[in-house]
Amino acid sequence: MGALLRQLHDIPVDSQFSFPVVDHTVAYQKWHHDLSKVDTVITSIEQQRLGNYLDLVQFHIYQAQRRSKNDMLPVLSTDLNALNILWRNDHIVGIVDHEHIGYSDRIQDLAWILKWYARNEGIHSFSVSPELAQAILENYDMNIFDHDDFVRLESLLWLSGCFNFHFVQQTFNLLSDFIVTNEELSNHLERYLQRGKALVSLLAR
Repeated sequence: MGALLRQLHDIPVDSQFSFPVVDHTVAYQKWHHDLSKVDTVITSIEQQRLGNYLDLVQFHIYQAQRRSKNDMLPVLSTDLNALNILWRNDHIVGIVDHEHIGYSDRIQDLAWILKWYARNEGIHSFSVSPELAQAILENYDMNIFDHDDFVRLESLLWLSGCFNFHFVQQTFNLLSDFIVTNEELSNHLERYLQRGKALVSLLAR
C-alpha cells in the first residue's frame, strides 16, 4: 500500500480534470465548532474533560494546517480503503473508486492510509500494528519529508482516528441525552485518547 500510494502521488496532476479538493481539516473545524456549542447537562468535571479534549483537537487542527514546501503541490487522492482494492495472488491489480477521487496533499493522504492499514484486528478495531505502519512508511520512502512534515503527519493521523465522523457522532449522541452520566462520557473520551496514543506511537523513529 505504501508503494501504491507513492506511485499515485508521483503522477503529475493534470489541471484539466475537475476533481474536488480533499481537505479533511474543513470537517474537523466544523465539528469542533459544533461540539463546542453544544448545551447539555454535564458536571463541571465532565465539562472540563470535554473542553480539554477539544483543546487537544484544536491543537492538532492547527498543526495539520501547517503545510511545508514539500507538501504544497497537489496529488491525486482516492479512498484506498480495503473495499476499493483489487488483489490477485498477493499483488494489487486495480482500484475501484468512483466517488472519492480528488486533489489532496501527500501528508494528508498518507495519514489516511496509515489509519486504514495499520489496523491488525479488523476494520472496527482500535488495535494497530507498528510493524504494518513501518512497512507502509518504508515502502512509501519517507526521505522526501523533513521534521515539520512528520509533525503534521502525526496530527493528521491523530485527527483521523480521534476526531473522525464516528467519534463526533458518538459524542453528539451522548450529549443529546437529557442527562449524560459522568462515566459514559469519561469512558468515551478516554477510549479515544488511548487510541490517539497508539496511533501517534506508530510514527516513532
